Amino acid sequence: MSELNYEDIKYSRNLDTYEQKYIAVRMILEQNKLLYNNPYFGDAYKQEIKWNMSQQIRRFGQYFFEEDAIAKTKETYMYGTDIVNSKGFEHVTPLGSDKSEETGRLNQFFKNEITVDELLFSPVCRVHKELDEILRGKLVYLNEDPLHFFNRYVNAGYSGPVRTWKGDNIDMETWDFNDHISQVIKPHPVWGSLWKKFAMR
Repeated sequence: MSELNYEDIKYSRNLDTYEQKYIAVRMILEQNKLLYNNPYFGDAYKQEIKWNMSQQIRRFGQYFFEEDAIAKTKETYMYGTDIVNSKGFEHVTPLGSDKSEETGRLNQFFKNEITVDELLFSPVCRVHKELDEILRGKLVYLNEDPLHFFNRYVNAGYSGPVRTWKGDNIDMETWDFNDHISQVIKPHPVWGSLWKKFAMR
C-alpha cells in the first residue's frame, strides 16, 4: 500500500483505510435515514435516530478532519481562524436541534435536499474560545442562510478572519458550498479523493 503524503506532511493512514471507513459511515447514515422516515413512529423515535446519527457524524469529523495529518500540522480543520487557543470543533452548517424542530443539515438529508456526501463533507471550522462563546442560543443549531453558511458567524458579530486549510482568506458573506467543494474539499489529498470517487459518480 503506497504512502499518503501532502508536500512534506506524511499520513499514518492509507487511502484504502479512509475509503473503508467512509463506505461504512455512508451506509449507516443511509440506513438510519430510512429508519427516521418510517411513518409508523413519532417524535421520540425520530429524536433518538437523529441523536445517534449526529454522534456518528461527530465521530466521522473527529477521524477525517480533527485527526487529519494536514489539519494537525497546520492547527486547523477545513477552516480556521488563526487563533488556536482551543480545539473548538464547529459545524458551520449546524446538524440541527436534537428536538423536533426541522432545522439543520440532518433535516435537509432526511428530505433529500442534500446527499449523504454533502452531509458528511459539510464545512467544519476550528473556532477559538471567543467565537465559540458568541455562537450561542439558536445560533448553535440554526443557520438562517444555509447557502452562505458563514453569515451565521457574521450575524453573531464575528468579523473574521476565516481561512481555508490551505491558508486562503475567505469572504464570509459570499462564500458558498460550491466554493467549499472546489477550493477546500477537492484539493485535499484525502477528502478530494473520496469526493471524486463517491459523490461524483
